[in-house]
Amino acid sequence: MATAPTAPPIVNDLPPAPNSGTDTPSQFDTKANNFVAGQVAMVGEENALSAWQNTTATQVYDNAVEAKTSADAAALSVLSTGYVGLWSSLAGALSKPATVFHNELFWYLNNDLADVTASEPSALNADWQLVSGQVVILDGGVFNLFSASLVGEKYQISFIRKKGVTDASVKLTGENFKTDKGDFDEIIIGDSYGFTATKIGTGWEV
Repeated sequence: MATAPTAPPIVNDLPPAPNSGTDTPSQFDTKANNFVAGQVAMVGEENALSAWQNTTATQVYDNAVEAKTSADAAALSVLSTGYVGLWSSLAGALSKPATVFHNELFWYLNNDLADVTASEPSALNADWQLVSGQVVILDGGVFNLFSASLVGEKYQISFIRKKGVTDASVKLTGENFKTDKGDFDEIIIGDSYGFTATKIGTGWEV
């Protein structure tokens, strides 16, 4: 079961710092003592916050992996009657209904094939159609996402980076992701563990 993150510990603001230019000697001493006491307390508060961040990051990652597992299980449940395994493991003819797994994604078969090895699943291949709602775990490097024009309206795909990986990104060629912070042709998954892209209109929105 997914773990709900707890509220972050509070790091209190430091009291006013002493100012030798404006404080009287008595005021300066009082402020200095209070300021140092505040710094001592802040060390413990910041350590507690750091521990919370580490714990929460692990929980977020674990929840994301659980979500992927659930999503894949749901997809396999729906497609169980036609799931035939890894495309790379197949040979010979393949008829509908059939679903395969290839390049970290599930694909529906649109057309009966005389030789499945001659038709590699891709967004540019009309023999295949992507299954919506998938979650891709990135193990570093750049994932080149296909154009939004190749999928239907409200198609969704999610990306999370593998635990311990810090250099994962998702890139578009010739178009941009629309986000609340602007339009970008590449999203680097750094502090966050992932994102979901949805086909809206003619492009991807995050």
